[in-house]
Amino acid sequence: HAMQEALMGTLHQLQGPFNMIESAVRILKRTNPACPGLVAMDEAMDTALDAMQDIKLAIPERTSEAFQPVNLNQVIRDVSDISTDELLKSSSNLELILAPRLSTINGMSHRLILALKQLIDNSIDAIQAAKTSDRTIIICSYESDGEIKVIVEDSGIGIEESQRLKIFQPFFSTKPKHQTGCRGIGLSIVQQVLNEHSATINVSNSERLRGAHICLTFPISQW
Repeated sequence: HAMQEALMGTLHQLQGPFNMIESAVRILKRTNPACPGLVAMDEAMDTALDAMQDIKLAIPERTSEAFQPVNLNQVIRDVSDISTDELLKSSSNLELILAPRLSTINGMSHRLILALKQLIDNSIDAIQAAKTSDRTIIICSYESDGEIKVIVEDSGIGIEESQRLKIFQPFFSTKPKHQTGCRGIGLSIVQQVLNEHSATINVSNSERLRGAHICLTFPISQW
């Protein structure tokens, strides 16, 4: 999933400057067709197009998953089990405050597990960066007004208001430059999964933990 998102993000990043260069070459052909550099520019453009096509062909296909009734509480429990090792290694405490009963949503459980796992990983990274004695992550679920909300809070460094839209852009990261891994990919994957489920995400600061407060809102399925 990270490879798929990284390559798609790469194409997105390259397409903008490529279009601008292509437009500039077209203008130059009209205004100064005798320019000796035009042949080299055309060859460079052809090479760039071939490279972008190679990137497209390299994007791994994702096995399709059928939509079916999904209980988000079970998704949360599954993710907490998967994240146990990372939580123990970082000495982080995960607390679940789940509604006793939740309506089901129409969704893809494995994709939802992927998205929620990304959020927990981000919380662990933020807690590590904060170097605080309180190393807590809280996940809540509840149902209200025809919607189900899943809230992820942590005691990490939080997210500045000026960055709350940028963090969903491919390759934008608040992590230190020297940190390895798929920097800037996690939240773009989360956004993609939420779009598939007609869900929304809201980012703010946690009042009780002083870190990030991520609220996911899902429409309740009508069966």
